[in-house]
Amino acid sequence: MPKGRNELPIFPLGLAQIAAGLGRHSVAIYDLQLFSHPLAIIGKIMRQERPDLVGVSLIAVDSSASYDKFYYFDLFVSCIREIKKAQKGAATVTGGPGFTLFAEEIMKKVPEIDFGIPFEGEETMAELIENLDRPQAVTGLYYRKGGNLFFTGKRDPLDIDRLPPPRIEHFNLDDYRGRAEQIGVQTKRGCIFRCLYCTYPYLGGRKIRMRSVGKVVDEIEELSKNGIDKIFICDSIFNYPPEHAAGICREILRRKIKIKWKAFFNEHFLNRELVDLATKAGCELFIFGPDGSHSRTLKKINKNFSIADMKRAYALVKKASGARFKCAFMFNGPGETVTTFFATLKWVLNLIRSGRFEFSISNIRIYPHTGLYRLAINRGLIREGTSLIIPRYYNPYPLRLISYFLNITGTLLYRLIRLIRRDNPPIHSPAIGKRCIYLHSANKPR
Repeated sequence: MPKGRNELPIFPLGLAQIAAGLGRHSVAIYDLQLFSHPLAIIGKIMRQERPDLVGVSLIAVDSSASYDKFYYFDLFVSCIREIKKAQKGAATVTGGPGFTLFAEEIMKKVPEIDFGIPFEGEETMAELIENLDRPQAVTGLYYRKGGNLFFTGKRDPLDIDRLPPPRIEHFNLDDYRGRAEQIGVQTKRGCIFRCLYCTYPYLGGRKIRMRSVGKVVDEIEELSKNGIDKIFICDSIFNYPPEHAAGICREILRRKIKIKWKAFFNEHFLNRELVDLATKAGCELFIFGPDGSHSRTLKKINKNFSIADMKRAYALVKKASGARFKCAFMFNGPGETVTTFFATLKWVLNLIRSGRFEFSISNIRIYPHTGLYRLAINRGLIREGTSLIIPRYYNPYPLRLISYFLNITGTLLYRLIRLIRRDNPPIHSPAIGKRCIYLHSANKPR
């Protein structure tokens, strides 16, 4: 395994959710990032569990940020092959956002994967376990037969409010304690916004599906009772619809749950009432993704807010007691010029001087199923059919030269900050799927 990429483990919320729907089946979940030598432990796990079906979650194929490049896909492939080597009779299945974006390509590249579940996996996984000998009966599944690859068709989006709560009893929560980004809670799926580069609408659909306020806060309260004091609300945007976000904050306050959290916010839908509610309910970090800092770039990347919205939103958070905010900017994207570049630098410097502010600047990762993918083809930056499993960034000349300097500087600063904060505990291994490998083993009932 590569050295020097040691990170804190992130709670596998997706697998905890899938496990909740497997009913009478025996389920074991292993977060291989908790092991010093994850590939070496797979053989022992296979001998111990003797599974009929083994799943590996691929959250992302790479780290996406140009200042923090790391490629996870090769590690994922090694994991699948180690499973097959350890127990040839066990079927393998994979899913997750990283898989979904490249589903057919991955199934063709990695023949050791028997089944693939793109998009939402809760119902598909449960049906697959009941139909391992006739996968063609399961909607939403890639499978192999006679050396050929088949897909049974996309499922309808789930009613996520009917899903059972994640099964946290499969985990030792102490492994994920202490950092707000380590344990996630999801309040909705889907995204109505049309940011040019974003994969969320493809992954979750363009219609927002919400969980009821009570069920969301039940989950937060259960984590709090288990000693968790920090969480990450991992919606694409927490504060849309605004009334849903406000309802969650009010319910946290009504139940007097003491927990800190952070979430992504949209500048246009943020007002003083929601900032006050969120901070009182425990929000300690408001995360924004303006990605541009000039009206020209905001328009080019299809943002729904204006420069005035940005100024108003950040001013509201700065006035809030105990809250910080973070902005992610993207460099050399569509519409970027020297003028807009210096506008971004001015924004960052002004925000730094204001205090309680964090930021990141990155080139834009090109993903399939996005408007940026088509634009990159039209601009000649990539060709039709270019494999994007290997990271490619939207980074045209002439600003590409400045971009190289920013990425080198950003990488050095990023590593220095992580070193100062001691974010690199040596016991944790490199990750598959953004920052984690998850091995999921399910046995048929006896």
